[in-house]
Amino acid sequence: MYERLALLSAAIWAVGTLVLFIAIVPVVARPQPFIAVAMTLPLIPAALPWLFYGMISDRVARRWMARETMLDPH
Repeated sequence: MYERLALLSAAIWAVGTLVLFIAIVPVVARPQPFIAVAMTLPLIPAALPWLFYGMISDRVARRWMARETMLDPH
């Protein structure tokens, strides 16, 4: 689960950065400020999946406990 959230965050950041690079980074001699903005702004939506980490991990833990209880013959 942790790996899936990390992959989702990385994908959101990469796609967001690509879109912003195409949209706002001009072909100029010194594009560093534009590049910094294009790489920083996607961090906000990339962090959103982590807001639900606690809820998702609780749900997975409850599912594992229920499965463990059903498998336990005692």
